[in-house]
Amino acid sequence: MKTIFISLLLCLGSVSVSAQKQSFTLKAEIEGMQKGDTVYIYRENVLEPSDRTVDVVLAKKKNGFEYKKKNDGASFYTLEYHPIDTAVSARNREMLLFLGKGTVKLKGTADRFNLAEKSGAEYENSLVARYTFLKDSVGRVEADVYDKYDKARKDKNSAAMKEVLVEFTQVNNGPDWDKVSMQLANESTDTEYGAALYLWNSSLLSSAEMEKRLSEMDSEIQKTYTADLIRQVIDMKKKTEPGAVAPDFTLYVNDTTHVSLSDYKGKYLLLFYWGPSVGSYRINPEIEKIYYTYHSKGLEILDLVQNSVDPDALMTYKPEVYRQLSPMLHHIWKTVYTSYPDNAYIAERYNLTAMPLLILISPEGKIIARNFGNYGEIIQKLERAMSK
Repeated sequence: MKTIFISLLLCLGSVSVSAQKQSFTLKAEIEGMQKGDTVYIYRENVLEPSDRTVDVVLAKKKNGFEYKKKNDGASFYTLEYHPIDTAVSARNREMLLFLGKGTVKLKGTADRFNLAEKSGAEYENSLVARYTFLKDSVGRVEADVYDKYDKARKDKNSAAMKEVLVEFTQVNNGPDWDKVSMQLANESTDTEYGAALYLWNSSLLSSAEMEKRLSEMDSEIQKTYTADLIRQVIDMKKKTEPGAVAPDFTLYVNDTTHVSLSDYKGKYLLLFYWGPSVGSYRINPEIEKIYYTYHSKGLEILDLVQNSVDPDALMTYKPEVYRQLSPMLHHIWKTVYTSYPDNAYIAERYNLTAMPLLILISPEGKIIARNFGNYGEIIQKLERAMSK
């Protein structure tokens, strides 16, 4: 796993990194925040989500903090509020912000830190403002329902608790939020926030779809850091889409055994990228059927296991999680854990962005199929190729 680097910042101070090109300021007016409270500010990394950096802001006074940062481009940041008063509820402490340049202001209360009003910079765009308002409106409803549940629980009122649980199941984003979020990500042309939202939800898209979307953005947005990231993702996708030559690799199965792409020359190879997810559990029986049907005809399978699965800590998993993972941990074919440091590079090289991911490579070393859980397509490709 990647190391998270932490630096302690004094409120009203600034971070100085000479290689960075722009800066932003975050001014937070949070009623109820106490001197000594801390806010962890994580910068998210779309290209390598496990590689986050974090600054820790220490409140030097009551009711707010200020954070200044130089950076190489705009990004989403996750803020986690940690009050010194441990009696404060652990709920409503986390929010997501888009920060890059200019000043963003927050105004809210400590008990509902995540719902603070946001203004300035990208949040002045009308579509971003509407999206944020609708998103936070749902958050406020959820917070109200949680408060009702807590009260019913403290009163030991089981009937009221059941009523609140029913109420909670009825909370949803609603058609307006869905419509606005789709507009912001897929149609907006004048906001880097929209471009970033699109990028973060692009794992299922093809390079051609992303190129078209990028070309629709305003010229100023196409010059941004986010647009450069979109181009990087497009290039990554092109290298692993059907028709491309499969990127070479050498991966470690354990401390003494490794496996390379060249080991499978002359055979069909199915890369199965999986992890603890419903989709992975659902298709695993079908992947096993594919193996037993086509192995004698020249098919091999190689597991690429998501980095959240630690092979050295399997017995510490909850019983229900281990029970679901168990069939996948005992495949007859070779398994590679991307959590091993020497294997981590494969995630970027093969653009392993979502799971379950299936990549079929021909005996000649070309990618002939890539999809997310569509084992039917894999069967069709194998049937067509092996019938020739």
